[in-house]
Amino acid sequence: MKTRFSIGANVVNNNRINEFLFRFIFWLFFFASILLLPIKISAAILPDEDENHLVRTSLNPVELDTNLWIISEQTVFTSAGEPANPFVVQLIDRLQTLDAPGTPLSLMELRHIINNISDRKVYCKQLIKYATPISKEIQDDSHANYLKRLLTEERQQAGICFLIEQEYHLRQAELIYGILPKDILGILMWESALGKYTGCFRIFNVFMGQILFLEQAEKLVIELMRLQDDSSVERTSHQERRLQRLRGNAVKNLAILLRMTKEKGVDPLLFLGSWGGAIGYVQFMPASLKFAVDGDEDGEINLMNWPDAIHSVANYLSQAGYRKTRRSRWRAIFAYNHLDSYVTGVMTYADTVWERFQGLGGYDETTNLKASDCQSLKAAR
Repeated sequence: MKTRFSIGANVVNNNRINEFLFRFIFWLFFFASILLLPIKISAAILPDEDENHLVRTSLNPVELDTNLWIISEQTVFTSAGEPANPFVVQLIDRLQTLDAPGTPLSLMELRHIINNISDRKVYCKQLIKYATPISKEIQDDSHANYLKRLLTEERQQAGICFLIEQEYHLRQAELIYGILPKDILGILMWESALGKYTGCFRIFNVFMGQILFLEQAEKLVIELMRLQDDSSVERTSHQERRLQRLRGNAVKNLAILLRMTKEKGVDPLLFLGSWGGAIGYVQFMPASLKFAVDGDEDGEINLMNWPDAIHSVANYLSQAGYRKTRRSRWRAIFAYNHLDSYVTGVMTYADTVWERFQGLGGYDETTNLKASDCQSLKAAR
């Protein structure tokens, strides 16, 4: 049976004093409106209890001059019908090539998809966070804060319950792929809070927004940071390479999504995920869907299904060279997300919860922890 994917201003008088006062008040309010930018930019770039925490800001789209950031034929193509930028050219090439997984798409098919978008919005505020030159520093700080939340009693108990309830699939994944159950747990808790937060952003819009407007977003955030008297902010060669890489990744991921959905007969506009474009409990980018596995062997890969999610994480880590040593675990988890702070967070949570789980008896056959034990833990919260 063939396995398939399933889805988801006041008037100024002539008096110079009044003119001065007007200008003073205008700029006072303007700077007040951008004063919270560091807070806005440094919001956690993580799955969170509140998806909207990533879009809180004191700046609305008009103030950011992003009201023209939409996805349409007029933004993807020039008035002469040519691709709007080199990354659109790359996208078209990737869609049309015969030498790639999935089914090729014609230019006409791409135009058809664009014209059928019911909501043409670009996720401007998320795009600006993505484009900031201090993105890594922000993520490291956010990961440290997120780890504190993961280590709360509630989250630890949730992890213990997951180990109990998903024992069969976790132990099967360990047997097949050699991955410790605690590391699968750590990743799934970090990525989606064990399936609670998978995102509500249209994946097509996420990647097309990056392809079209990431450079404008970077220019805007640098200008806003300079207006806050941070004159040291410059676009370095490193940042330029970073943005080129991010836009290239957006091209790759969008092309894979469109080719895969055409092959499977699924509408690509139905896919929802994180503001970064990640999908399902496992938060795979489209380029990582090649690691997805049909864990329950029902002929369908569904990353909103625990058997498939557990086996898919295990397969990913196995392909990254995972072995049951601390150094090897670190390297494989780093392959999942290339930040040291991410690996530290995942492993700290995994080790902490596993130690408590072992204290309860773990997977010892004589202890035989059951779902009823999990219910007792939940009732005690």
